[in-house]
Amino acid sequence: MSESEQFKKHNGTKDQVITKPIQSNDGTGEVVVKKSTGKLKVRKGQTEEQYQEQLAHFNDVEKGPVVTDINWMDQYDNDPLKFQSESVLFNDLTVKHNRLVLTGFIHRLYYQKNYQDCYKFASMVKDKYTSLSCHKKMKKEFEELDYILTNCSRHLSNDSV
Repeated sequence: MSESEQFKKHNGTKDQVITKPIQSNDGTGEVVVKKSTGKLKVRKGQTEEQYQEQLAHFNDVEKGPVVTDINWMDQYDNDPLKFQSESVLFNDLTVKHNRLVLTGFIHRLYYQKNYQDCYKFASMVKDKYTSLSCHKKMKKEFEELDYILTNCSRHLSNDSV
């Protein structure tokens, strides 16, 4: 099997992920890599001092990786709006991870068939999203919220009939 065949998917297209080093410079830490498109790319190196600074910042300032307990959303099952008051996710909604956690919480309420709280929470989150200035990046998130809001209102109107 040739090297070019090794890096191809079953359908014949090149795998975009696999890159292997061709040449390295131990002095600067730079590595020359051949991309799947055939182009050469130089990855910049990092000195030991820079690495130690980055490691110290990660451990001291950021306090290491964020650890999320398993089933952490279970504590909000009885009072979902309590999540709003306690959640630090609302502090910075420009961070995509925070927005996705909120959307995940909305999905959880929806699939638990808690349509009333889901509708309240989703409309409140949508109002907070509209105050942000990055609307183009959040188009899919707005569409998802609109979809959930319409389905919740449909379920609520069916329940009242």
